[in-house]
Amino acid sequence: MTEPQTWTALGILAFARASMITFTTQFLTRSIYSLTSRLDAQFMSLRGELKSDIESVQITVASLNTQMHLRFDQMDRRFEQVDKRFERLESQVDNLERDVQAISKQVFPE
Repeated sequence: MTEPQTWTALGILAFARASMITFTTQFLTRSIYSLTSRLDAQFMSLRGELKSDIESVQITVASLNTQMHLRFDQMDRRFEQVDKRFERLESQVDNLERDVQAISKQVFPE
């Protein structure tokens, strides 16, 4: 092989190598861009699902909060009823105590 043939072969090999590097770089760039686009779409989809799930949880919490307040109101009314019953019972016991003292004074005078 003569010197010009050697330089030609080296030039062809260098061109082939540069072409392969260029092709590989372009292929990788396009692949990465395609993958990032798909990942962006998937993230957006997941974000939408997550937002809808969070909104449904917020609605559920609001509903439970309303139910809880209604139950507390019911408990407050029941406690008020129990307080009134205790007040009546206390007044009845006071009246009974007064009556027993009156009867004991009549039965056992000092």
